[in-house]
Amino acid sequence: MMLSGLKDIKKILIFTGGGIGDVIMSLPTLKSLHECFKDKEIDIAISSRTRDIIDTLPNWNDIIIWDKGLVKKTISRSIISNYKLFLELRRKQYDLLIDIETIESLRAAVKRFVFFKLINVKKIAGRDTDGKGFFLHYGAKERLLSTEHEVNRRLSVVEALGCKISNRNMFLELTDSHIDKANNILQARGLTDSDFIVGINPNAFRPTRRWGIDRFIMLAKKIRDYYGAKLFIIGGEGDASTLEIILRELGTKGCFELIGLDLITLAAVISRLNVLVTNDTGPMHIAAAVKTPVVAIFGPENPHRYAPYISDEFRRLVYINNVSCRPCTKFNCADTKCMNDITVDMVWENFKSLVDDLKLRQEQKKIRAIVKTK
Repeated sequence: MMLSGLKDIKKILIFTGGGIGDVIMSLPTLKSLHECFKDKEIDIAISSRTRDIIDTLPNWNDIIIWDKGLVKKTISRSIISNYKLFLELRRKQYDLLIDIETIESLRAAVKRFVFFKLINVKKIAGRDTDGKGFFLHYGAKERLLSTEHEVNRRLSVVEALGCKISNRNMFLELTDSHIDKANNILQARGLTDSDFIVGINPNAFRPTRRWGIDRFIMLAKKIRDYYGAKLFIIGGEGDASTLEIILRELGTKGCFELIGLDLITLAAVISRLNVLVTNDTGPMHIAAAVKTPVVAIFGPENPHRYAPYISDEFRRLVYINNVSCRPCTKFNCADTKCMNDITVDMVWENFKSLVDDLKLRQEQKKIRAIVKTK
């Protein structure tokens, strides 16, 4: 039940300005907020690159593209670049703004305070990170450096509003149309249900989160040679040159590129993979949201906070312990020791452990099924 002071509100703006992974991890929160405020008018402000995901959730009153909202500029430059948008949002006269992003620094807190004041919302809810949410009317207490998972951090905002968490399951709804597209992509490459199909995602938005291309190539060769696997090399429109290098080294026999798909079709294809090997980036969270086993390579970020939100039996996390500068949100770094010290053998052993464990579970299920029928 929502707090009594919120019963009379009519118009709500939800802000989630993060990337693909952030919005995927917001799904349980967004679904719970929809359930709590189902009789209210709800708008959402998002980055354009996450639109496909947001469209899977029905009943938005309006979807607002806010690509330049809380960017890393001075407050004055941000206000100038978003002046028209602020006026538009101000005219909507929101009763409640729900910010589900963390407050990384005091500078970020001040910027939010100014922006939300310009929008002139009546009440603000969000995450009171280390006490920096001084402007919040409803704040969910959190520590930036704790090991609590990001999905649960976002859900804490639901609880701060007195709402019930309807479902903690992070699940991405796929339509029959997208599943058909995925099946067609596999069939066009001659793949069947009996093939062992592995996805390789060598890219990440932040260069600091990219494991070396040469290492991905060596790992892919091991996986293909040992398991006879079919490989999908995954990338966005801007990753064509990286995929070209990898495919040139691996050859095209049993190795395919998967580039430039819309996010939901990509999710549908990932749902058909046996395993995804990936950097800490959007497709890692997509895999978790469609329940595909994943081997995740972590560098500068907190692997406990951002691990794929799927049970341990379906994931392996590969990272270097005791990195003094973690967590780090740098876009570039002169010394990416956290990534460079992760060897091919480390990732290979985790991959093999996961696959062997999954195969064992399949055998156990078959045995139980046979015993049950006797």
